[in-house]
Order: sequence, then structure tokens, then C-alpha cells
Amino acid sequence: MLIPVLAAGALCLLPPVSGSISGSFSAPPCPYCAGHRTVDWAGPSGRLVRAPVDGRVSFVGWVAGVAYVSIRTGDEPGDATATIGGLVQWDVAPGATIRAGAPLGRSGSEPVTLSLRRFAGRTDEVYLDPEPWLGRKGVRLLPNDGSPPRSGRSVCRVPR
Repeated sequence: MLIPVLAAGALCLLPPVSGSISGSFSAPPCPYCAGHRTVDWAGPSGRLVRAPVDGRVSFVGWVAGVAYVSIRTGDEPGDATATIGGLVQWDVAPGATIRAGAPLGRSGSEPVTLSLRRFAGRTDEVYLDPEPWLGRKGVRLLPNDGSPPRSGRSVCRVPR
């Protein structure tokens, strides 16, 4: 299976809520087959949900009783769209420009979900696993021989 690739360094997602991931992405075997197209965070109601990425709000609304916010990362056809679900209230409007980390709204009793799509809304739309693009601060080793630490390392892992 070919895996769609986003440009290296082009995308680094922030977790929409604090806490540990409670559900992982599981790619479906076909575009219309069952699968788990999101990464989930379980937790209490009322948590502040934040934008995972810079972009423009392309959708805000209810789907099957759950509020969703979609953020498009750019205007090119292959740019990513991140969709956050599990909200019960939102504080953004379609068309608004938003920065990563900005408040989107509040969570409900369902898990907060994050999906990532390339070619959103097109017939060749594909869901990607968001987890590899989640920025993480990991262990940083510092030299003990007196030499200065190396800099310039990103906290976001980009899949190859």
C-alpha cells in the first residue's frame, strides 16, 4: 500500500487536549470499510480543546450529536485537514484563521478525537494516522565532555 506523504516539516500537530491517547488509528482495508480513522483522548467533560495546527477553519457543526471543527492547513489540493471531534460547544467560526494552541471550545462526555485527511472532500481523499505528526518532547541527551549541545532539532517527528 502506498502511503501519502506530506512535505517534511510541513505539519506538526499539537494534541487537542492534555492527557494520554486512549484510542489509536486503525486504517480501514478499503475507503468505505470499517476502521478507526481517529486518535482519541478520553477524559472528563468540560476540558478546553485547542487547535492542533495553524490554518483556516473550514467546518464547524454538529454531526450525529457531536460538534466537530475542521481546520485546513493550506490552500493547495494536497494540504491536510485536521478535524477535532468530541466537543459540545465551540468558540470559532468557519473562515476564521487560527493558530495552533488556540481555544476551539469545550469537550463533552465522549472522547476528544483527531483525524487527519489529505485531499479532504475529493474522491481521492485519504485518512492518515495523526499520531506520527503529534509533536513530542522526548529525551534530550546533553554532552558531558564540555562541548555545547547541538540545536535545531524539531520536537515534531515527521513520517518518512
